[in-house]
Amino acid sequence: RWPGHHGTLTQVRLDTRAVVSAAYDNCVKIWPIDADLPLATLTDHQDTPHHLLYEADCDWLCTASDSTILLHDLRTLELLRSYSAQTTRRISCVHRDGNLMAYGNNGGLHVCDLRMDAEVGHINVYQGAMLTLRIADAMKIYTGGGDDDPRLVLHDLRRLTPVARRNTKCESPHVSGIFRIIQAKGSATDHLITAAHDNTVKLWQYPQAHHTIRFEGRSVPLRDIKWDGFSLVALAGSVLHIHDFAPSKSTAAAGKRKQRPHWFVV
Repeated sequence: RWPGHHGTLTQVRLDTRAVVSAAYDNCVKIWPIDADLPLATLTDHQDTPHHLLYEADCDWLCTASDSTILLHDLRTLELLRSYSAQTTRRISCVHRDGNLMAYGNNGGLHVCDLRMDAEVGHINVYQGAMLTLRIADAMKIYTGGGDDDPRLVLHDLRRLTPVARRNTKCESPHVSGIFRIIQAKGSATDHLITAAHDNTVKLWQYPQAHHTIRFEGRSVPLRDIKWDGFSLVALAGSVLHIHDFAPSKSTAAAGKRKQRPHWFVV
C-alpha cells in the first residue's frame, strides 16, 4: 500500500507503466506498474495542478496549474522546463506533441517551441473560455470553445500571429462547450472525435461531421471519452457506453466488415 494524497484528486492518467495523479495538495504522484519507473511525489507546483499530460511510450510528464506548466523526465524525475503563463488568466487546457506545446487561457491560444524554450505565437480565438485543444501535427492545432462560443477551430501554425484570424477555419458542431478532441489513431489529421457538454459525440472528417452519438438526459452528463482505433468508450453519468466499429463475428466469418463511417481510415 502506497501513501496517498492529502487533498481531493483533480486528474488521474494511466497506461501499462504507471498511474499518475494530481490533487489539491499541490502534488503529483507517480504510482509505478512497470518496475523501470520510480514511485515518486513531485512537489514543484506552488498551486494546484489541474491538468496532466501522460501518454503511452513517452518519457516525459507535463503538468499545469492555473499559472504554471512543468515538464518532467519520467525516468530521472528531473524538471526539464518551467513555463509561466503569459497572462493573469487561468490555464484552461494544455497539449504537447514533439517540440511543440500549446495551452489555452480563457479564449486565447499560446504556442511554445521547446527547442527555443520560448513562446512563438498567440491568438485570441473565443469570446468565452477555451476548454480543450489538440496538436494534430507540426502545422495544425484544433481548439474547442466553451458554452459561450462552442466552435471547433482549426489553426494553421505557419501564420499564427496575435492579430491574424484569417488562418483559422471555424465550425459549430455542438450547441454546448467542447471538452474533448481526439485524433483518430492511424488516420489523417482531419479525422477527429469531439465530445461536448450537450451530451453528444461527433465523428469528423474536418470540416464535416459525419456521425453523431447522443447520450440522452442532462441528469447523466457525458464525462469523458476514449478511442482505441476500433471502439469508442464513453462515460455518461455512472454508465460506461461502448460503441464498436470493429467487424462483427457473423460478418467476419463471411469475409465482410460492418460499414464504418467514411471519416475513419485504418
